[in-house]
Amino acid sequence: MSQLNAPALVILHEWVQAESLRRHCYAVADSMKYFAAQNAGADPDLWEAVGLLHDMDYERHPNQEQDPTAGHPFIGVNWLHEHGWSEEICRAILSHAEYSGVARATRARRGVRSRLSVWPTSAPCFASSSAISSKIWKSGAV
Repeated sequence: MSQLNAPALVILHEWVQAESLRRHCYAVADSMKYFAAQNAGADPDLWEAVGLLHDMDYERHPNQEQDPTAGHPFIGVNWLHEHGWSEEICRAILSHAEYSGVARATRARRGVRSRLSVWPTSAPCFASSSAISSKIWKSGAV
């Protein structure tokens, strides 16, 4: 595990107790890392960290109202900022929430959203959805 992702995994486990939500984050992280490796110039470790952390605050602050300034994903991203995580990671996490106002201007930002569209929170594993995700990737939707 990389120097970036070991702390991301610790944070995920501190913030998320539900095994189903953890599995969802693992699946998104695995997918992000896999597709980053297929994208020249992308950093697979950075993309994996985004996948691990994208829902870190969902359990505590679900934001069902989709408030564009409070709750998920804003609380988690603010915490990450305060603890020195990069702007690139934080903006990619924000971009997965359509109501955040953060455009999916980079491939990593588009990638996290497309990975989320193929997995429900209770996703059992990465392998079961990789074919669907691969079709999305190859179609240029990400």
